[in-house]
Amino acid sequence: MENQEIFEKLTWNIKNFSKLKILMDIKSDPFILAGYAWRVILHPHCKNPDPNSKDDLVTISLKAVRTTSMSKGWSRHVKYNLSIFNQLDSNMTIGTGESTNLHEYNENQLNWAYSPFMTLVELCDLENGFVVNDTCIILVLRYLLVNQQMRIP
Repeated sequence: MENQEIFEKLTWNIKNFSKLKILMDIKSDPFILAGYAWRVILHPHCKNPDPNSKDDLVTISLKAVRTTSMSKGWSRHVKYNLSIFNQLDSNMTIGTGESTNLHEYNENQLNWAYSPFMTLVELCDLENGFVVNDTCIILVLRYLLVNQQMRIP
């Protein structure tokens, strides 16, 4: 299959953020980007490797959603950026920056997570601007589908 580059953007508004069970992963509804099903997952409870810190860390992952059109041996190669949008000052948005890493998603590797973005305390602090009007906004800022390979029966 020939190479393709597709640019798309997704905004995920997590409403009623304060009412969510913050000890569990928060998952978006499945959505379609470049013709494939995906889900964004906010992981608010990652263990901090710093032995002097008791604050949990926040990370985000992009997960391929299994569908009936996928056959054995399917594969998707993608580049993307994930960000936690700062609603008070967009210059303070925290994200993965320009993605230069090519990630392969396949039947054995459905999920890729990035290094922690911030502590859970920083995310939930209303003065920081990441949660405004009880809404947290996650952006898939750039999505590049490269060398797509998906076998359909």
